[in-house]
Amino acid sequence: MLENQDFLGGIIRFSPNLIIINLLFAIGFVFLWVKEYKKTGWMINYYIFHFFLLFFVPVFLMYPFSSSELNIISVGQKYDAIEARINNSYLITCTGIIFFLIGKSVYSITGDLNILSLPAIASKPIDLLIYKNIKQPHALRILSFFVLLLLLSLIFVQFSSGYIGDPRGFFMENNAYRPIYNFISSIYGIVSTFLAIRFIQYKEKKDLYLFITLAAFSIGIGTRSAVLSSIVTMGLFYIFKNNGKFKPGRVILFLLIAVVFSLYMEGIRHGIFDFILVMQGGLANIFYGNNFSDIRDFAWILAYWDGSYLLGKSYIAGLMAFIPSTLSDFREIWSISRYTNEIVGFDSSVHAGLRPGTFGEAYFNFGITGVMFIGLIGGFTLESSSAKIMNAVKFNDDIALAYSKSFSYIFISNFFITAGFFSLYVFVFTISIMWALNKFISLQTSQEQENE
Repeated sequence: MLENQDFLGGIIRFSPNLIIINLLFAIGFVFLWVKEYKKTGWMINYYIFHFFLLFFVPVFLMYPFSSSELNIISVGQKYDAIEARINNSYLITCTGIIFFLIGKSVYSITGDLNILSLPAIASKPIDLLIYKNIKQPHALRILSFFVLLLLLSLIFVQFSSGYIGDPRGFFMENNAYRPIYNFISSIYGIVSTFLAIRFIQYKEKKDLYLFITLAAFSIGIGTRSAVLSSIVTMGLFYIFKNNGKFKPGRVILFLLIAVVFSLYMEGIRHGIFDFILVMQGGLANIFYGNNFSDIRDFAWILAYWDGSYLLGKSYIAGLMAFIPSTLSDFREIWSISRYTNEIVGFDSSVHAGLRPGTFGEAYFNFGITGVMFIGLIGGFTLESSSAKIMNAVKFNDDIALAYSKSFSYIFISNFFITAGFFSLYVFVFTISIMWALNKFISLQTSQEQENE
């Protein structure tokens, strides 16, 4: 009933029954997008943007390609075992998506009068710190120069160690130093994003120049997500500043540039510097490589998993991310990337771990119940953040305030894959330091004015 069949000479392979479900999901998303536009006048909002990134591309678009035999270029002899579990991973993910949509509906009906709103309520002090640190530029600009020095140090490490284009490879091999790399990558994302948001709101060129400088040297981090995330956030909130309106041609051009850039960075990381050679294999890398492989990688883990649920162990390990894994046997065993690497036989010193998508970790911990719960609270919190962002723009005309309302979703999204909890701790630590530094600078300025 759910057996896969080849189409177009094996370019795509899927279950004819599941492809109907897939098309219904894709069409439903388009209808949701149109409905949101008619309701708010925004061509894109925070919910639609993240739903597109989480599900439309890696799930709805990629499902027909995930079972193709052409995936052998990435998975090798593991293909047969993985292909047999693709539909399982797809159906589990679809269950999570349904509850993600239910979560959105619950917020639309109840608003914040719901137990699911606890993350948004608890995050209010952090929201306020974010807003104040973006509004007051002194600490942010000082920190920008500190981050620039850190990025230059990563570039030095690449050239001195021979890991050109792949500093992460060096730090993975030298595990004791990995927290340093993770810290630099995290603090760069925070500072560059704050600079971007501040420039959109206040139009001070100092912030733009600092943002461009950091973005240029962020190549030292060696990962596409680190380089592109703050640029994408800047573009998204610039659109929000214009009440969700944008010129489609410009967005399409940016997406094409981003795809080409991502493919080339992937090539550099594997020691291929010839641009033409990298681009020739570009389409294969997009559809059968490791760029949008959530469904396939989830199936990969399922194929070798023994069926024993973790019962929260990987979540505890994620919450302990402030402790280096070299100092914690618990984290060494149960952090999600190390756990999944152990299942599929990867060496964690050279592989960062497979991505089981938005609902994979919840499933390995608590089964389908965990998938439904994380989907429900994820969809609720994303809609909550999206609504508050629109209100901050509509009633306050303040992008800094709007961005601060995204934290509750950022927090919840770390439970999709807990490997990101280290970055969350760096985030909270950084904004606390910025707040203290701004307070100190304000106090010093007040004392100087009194003395005059």
